[in-house]
Amino acid sequence: LNDKKRGICIVVMQRLHQDDLSGHLIEKGGYNHLVIPAISEEDEIYQVGQKTFYERPAGTALHETREDHDTLETIRANIGSMNFSSQYQQSPVPPGGTMFKREWIQYWDTVITDGIEFWSWDTAATAAEHSDYSVGTRWLANKQGYYLLELVREKLEFNALRSRIHQCAAKSRCHTVLVEKAACSIGLAQSLQGRGLNLIAIPVKEGKEVRAMRHVAAFEARKVYFPKDALWLPDLHKELLAFQN
Repeated sequence: LNDKKRGICIVVMQRLHQDDLSGHLIEKGGYNHLVIPAISEEDEIYQVGQKTFYERPAGTALHETREDHDTLETIRANIGSMNFSSQYQQSPVPPGGTMFKREWIQYWDTVITDGIEFWSWDTAATAAEHSDYSVGTRWLANKQGYYLLELVREKLEFNALRSRIHQCAAKSRCHTVLVEKAACSIGLAQSLQGRGLNLIAIPVKEGKEVRAMRHVAAFEARKVYFPKDALWLPDLHKELLAFQN
């Protein structure tokens, strides 16, 4: 600010999650918070001039000629209620509100073969006792949805993890492998290149909460299927349903 005594900072943004920039500033204090949701959830009155007010009844769209109520409801169905609550209603789900619901999860008990199959790996930096697990999941994707076929969850050092990825790909005859292109896994991705794998490095720019929110809509639309009788299913349920925004 050129004038720190009288200068004013104005932040205009779409909400993404509870800990985004707006959330940080709201918690810090010192800002007036103006919320204008795409669909009003209650009767609202905005002061737009010294003696001028704009009244907005509950349930009305912000800009009917651009995005009417039906259009907004279609968007809600496509991106999921949690993303819609943040990005369109400017009301991120608070901590403690679970991101995934048990009733959204679907199950398969017959082997699915029609679709595109791939491995996806979320790798940990080390195999130390307090480090995260490295997790590999094998999926089949088609027009009906996404089918989880296999899950591997282990603490492995670099060389052992690289061997495990090759072993899983060879055993399942699925050679398309997605690996996060994060600081701790760039070396792993480079070491896997040219070893008989169709390796796809996925850039990681956001935290896990933001990345997880991208997949909420698929779960809510009942398009994600888990194997009904997998031994590791109870543990997966526990972690997924406890994952919080």
